[in-house]
Amino acid sequence: MKIPLRFFCIAIVLLAGFDAAAGPIRVLYLGNEGTAAPTHCATFMRELGRDAIWFDYTSDAGAVTREWLAKFDAVVLDAPGEDFQR
Repeated sequence: MKIPLRFFCIAIVLLAGFDAAAGPIRVLYLGNEGTAAPTHCATFMRELGRDAIWFDYTSDAGAVTREWLAKFDAVVLDAPGEDFQR
């Protein structure tokens, strides 16, 4: 199931209002190289970065650990779920 872009943007804006004094909102963006995922992430980075919503992008499923995930406030999966399962 894909979440519409509009819903994602609304969710990020709502997250931003909860604890802005705590620092930037960190979002992990998971995608696959060779797809539109890197372009989607770059668009979010450009449009939301100045609002203290910071994105980290990876297509390396091996880099995704519980410890690393714990550093983020939100995760966006722009790839088939089975590509990032452990």
